[in-house]
Amino acid sequence: MGLSPSARQGIAGHQMVARRRAPGHELELPLEFVHGPVRVVGRIDIFDPIRAELEEVKTGFGPPGEGSSARRAAHRAQLRIYGGMLCAARGLERIRLTLVHYDLLEDSEHRESEEASATLLIAELETRCEQYRQWALQELKHRAQRDRWLSELDWPLEDYRPGQHALAAAVYRSARDATLLRIQAPTGLGKTLGTIFPALRAMPDSGVDRLFYLTAKGTGRPGALHALGRLLDDESVSPPPVRVIELVARERSCEYPDRECHGSSCPLARGFFDRLPAARAAAMDWAVLDQARMRSLALQHGLCPYHLAIEILPSADVVVGDYNYWFDRHALLFSLALEHRWEVMLLIDEAHHLADRSRTMYSAALSLGEFEAERHAGSGTDRMIDQWDLLINQSRGSGAESSIVLDEIPSAWLRALKRWIRQTARRIEAGDVLDGTSTLVLYLRCLSFVALADQFGDHSLCELRRDPPNSTARVPDPVTDFNPSATGTVALRLCNIVPAPFVQDRLAQVRCAVMFSATLHPDDFDQAMLGWSRPHRTLSLDTPFDPTRLQVRTLGLSTRFDQRQRTIDRIVAEMARQFRSAPGCYVAFFSSFDYLDLAASTIATRHSDIPIRRQPRTMSEADRAQFINDFDADRPSLALAVLGGVFSEGMDLPGRRLIGAFVVTLGMPRVDPLSEATAARLEALFGRGFDYTYLYPGLCKVIQAAGRVIRDREDQGIVVLIDARWRKARYRALLPAHWGLSPSVHAHATDRSLPPPPAPPNV
Repeated sequence: MGLSPSARQGIAGHQMVARRRAPGHELELPLEFVHGPVRVVGRIDIFDPIRAELEEVKTGFGPPGEGSSARRAAHRAQLRIYGGMLCAARGLERIRLTLVHYDLLEDSEHRESEEASATLLIAELETRCEQYRQWALQELKHRAQRDRWLSELDWPLEDYRPGQHALAAAVYRSARDATLLRIQAPTGLGKTLGTIFPALRAMPDSGVDRLFYLTAKGTGRPGALHALGRLLDDESVSPPPVRVIELVARERSCEYPDRECHGSSCPLARGFFDRLPAARAAAMDWAVLDQARMRSLALQHGLCPYHLAIEILPSADVVVGDYNYWFDRHALLFSLALEHRWEVMLLIDEAHHLADRSRTMYSAALSLGEFEAERHAGSGTDRMIDQWDLLINQSRGSGAESSIVLDEIPSAWLRALKRWIRQTARRIEAGDVLDGTSTLVLYLRCLSFVALADQFGDHSLCELRRDPPNSTARVPDPVTDFNPSATGTVALRLCNIVPAPFVQDRLAQVRCAVMFSATLHPDDFDQAMLGWSRPHRTLSLDTPFDPTRLQVRTLGLSTRFDQRQRTIDRIVAEMARQFRSAPGCYVAFFSSFDYLDLAASTIATRHSDIPIRRQPRTMSEADRAQFINDFDADRPSLALAVLGGVFSEGMDLPGRRLIGAFVVTLGMPRVDPLSEATAARLEALFGRGFDYTYLYPGLCKVIQAAGRVIRDREDQGIVVLIDARWRKARYRALLPAHWGLSPSVHAHATDRSLPPPPAPPNV
């Protein structure tokens, strides 16, 4: 349950323990054990030949009791394997085995020791080698069957859509040549099937072990699973020798959300490993284990669906899941790939989200209210709250009302935070803090914050935020906004603005990666934000549809905050004119709920004959589904929604269900202290502060929203872009060429090499 240290922190902890040992201890001792065709290699941390004591060092934050029982069991098993290897190599009869947990917070060691005979340890080691041999033979057989079947995989449709063959060919070459590829392909070209098919087809030729299809949102997974099901629909083989697993977050797959995740609380965790072998064997009868099938299989065997998926994961050939499974600090797929030395291919869907999502993965925040709640619980947080008060008092002279960007993390506040963590760790070790309590949740959040604070640099900013409680005035931007917890309105945030120092390591570990989207950011932005340190190419594809079926117009009226009252009448008049001239289903996107409300009241007052529907500030999944279902060609209406929200991407309304869109803004983030500090930092690093902070993210939202109109070859519609800045060629040049507004010319299926990326800041 505790937070795992970074590799750098782990190495430092090992070195600290080693320096404390007396001369004569053997450090980093390499070992090898051979049992038939199985060769086991390892490296022992510390061995005392005088006492015949082997020490295996593990680092962590807090006492060893915070680790999961499964992890502790794995550590003890590793220790006994090393003991058997050492006894065999040195001819020992007995050995003392010690597991050393080094607490990074307390700079202290916790030791667990046992005595064991060489005979027993070597017998255990040989048994494990035999078990591994049997498993490895099964996996080798599966791999051979998989590669033979994939080498004959056929395109499942009669023909390719325009541009789809060029897309598939580029993806195949990326896998074969171990390169990185960016693809900008418009909506409707068939990117999902057009990337998955060549990736699968290339696996036998390229040596790719695993294919990971990563999505920005849960709505992207069904399309990938549908494409995989279509490709694996082979009546001659049942099941096809390709194993597919959908990964779903624990919160969305938990059967008992009100219980703790251990055997004494959850019935699906009790005796989990006893029932696991039968469930794992049954899983091999399925080619595609999506969320529903995984749940059914797990419950048949009385197991947790989430943890069953994790246990089956090493046997999967294809995994469909969220970005965070590869790019997050504690990414599961990334850790497995390193452990098993997999050759991995990534397919990164809707890749225009990757920079922002990565920023959130390497950001952290804590609020005053969280600590105030702990003080009322008697957890000794007075000193920490005193530091909060000092921080707030010092900031009052800045003149800023809600956001103050600090030059560095306040040192006294950070020292107090680390002191609170140490005190809480001792309470946890003493058993005073139970699983699932707010204290433990806050403790883990604090550990995460401190881990990022230790890596603070030019890639991040520190913001002190004072917001109204439960503010929902507009859709929050993942980079520039922070909404503190309901228990407090003051927060300190470590805001990552350049994820490249973290992300580039994840990209460096893959054999090949393909990023694709209808609205990729310009090349230099992605290079700066994501740190493409390897050679890569970009492929740009034209729309597969007749461009004359989409009419794009601009209306040069200001949408700036101080001009909205003056221009709103003319803006809604244009919407009413278009609706009356061609009745049907339209959607208008606004930059905030306040702006949306202003438009709605104006329409109701001046154009009451226009039926309108409004996106409410909060919506359940059922409400969202109903909002989309209400786009009915037989019931013309004008829907009002927020740009960058749930309806400006991923809403698929073909035919007459949507015939037009109004985009009332450039979509750029608001100007506030954090945005301005971000722009200044990016200007200093890359010379593109305004573009990277405001312009590119805003235009990406505009293009995505406009893409809701034409979804199929027979669709026809109109997009009206409303903002005075569309008069400038600089802004129009960044729009898709087939809209007919951009002065730039894009050749069909262009494939070009890129210059070296700007150097990102170091961690």
